[in-house]
Amino acid sequence: MEEQVLTVKASPERVYAFFSRPEQLSQAMASIEHCELLPGGKVRWVLEEKVDQGIRFRGDYIVAYDGDGAEHVSWRSVEGNMRNDGDVWIKSLPGGGSEVRYRESVEPELPITPLMARLIKPLVARELRREIIQFLERVRDHLSN
Repeated sequence: MEEQVLTVKASPERVYAFFSRPEQLSQAMASIEHCELLPGGKVRWVLEEKVDQGIRFRGDYIVAYDGDGAEHVSWRSVEGNMRNDGDVWIKSLPGGGSEVRYRESVEPELPITPLMARLIKPLVARELRREIIQFLERVRDHLSN
C-alpha cells in the first residue's frame, strides 16, 4: 500500500474534479493502453503489457468509483486480473491550494505458481510503488499549473 500527502496550488473543487473523472486521471498515468467509461460509475483500465524476469503481465480490470462530491473519492476493483483500491481525501489550505491525502493498494494476479509468486512479488511491489510515486509527481505538476 502506498500513502502520500501532496500539496497543490489547485482549489479543492479542481482536485476533486480531477480525481473523480477517470478520463482526466488517465492523462497523468503512464503505461495506460486505454480507459473505457462504463455504466454505473465504473471504468475499465487496460495497461500496456510488461515483461519482467520472463513474466508477461497486462493489467485488465474494472474499477468502481465513488465520491462524496467534495472531499473524498474512493475506488475498488470489481473485476479483472488486478486488485486495486484506494482513496483520495482533499482539504482546503489557508491562503489557497489543497492538501491531497492519497492511498492506493495494487496487487496484480500474476500468471505464475505460488512459489514463484513469493519470489517475484517483492519485485512487482517495488515497481508498482515506483509507478505510483511517479503518477503522484505528474498529478502534482498537473494540479499546480
